[in-house]
Amino acid sequence: MKYLKNTIILVGIFAIIGVVNGFAQTFYYANISIPALHGTWTSAQKEKRTSTQQSFTNTGARDSLNNTYTIGGRTQAMYDPVRYSSWKYASSGGGTANWGNQNTGINDYKLHLKAENYNALSISFTGSWKV
Repeated sequence: MKYLKNTIILVGIFAIIGVVNGFAQTFYYANISIPALHGTWTSAQKEKRTSTQQSFTNTGARDSLNNTYTIGGRTQAMYDPVRYSSWKYASSGGGTANWGNQNTGINDYKLHLKAENYNALSISFTGSWKV
């Protein structure tokens, strides 16, 4: 009886952990530097635990002269032969872009960001990435 009770408790704990880990995660970025001359910034690898759509939000993207920028983003699947999604663009000030059915599987991903248009100065980006 004691073993049955402990087994039931462990199953309950693992069920709760499974439910908590099953939700999409959002990563927030503040003042990351996107290189000048149309350079690309790449995030650290993040684990995606659900089969939901990914998106990113451009809360603000400015250079040192206070010019605002529309930012393009794409995802890179680490263990998938297709690997890259297409570039999607989000305007500064809260614009959001998602990749639809591209890279929705459970996998590890990286986010790539760049300015939509040519940028002579580096850009300070603040926003988020929903994995």
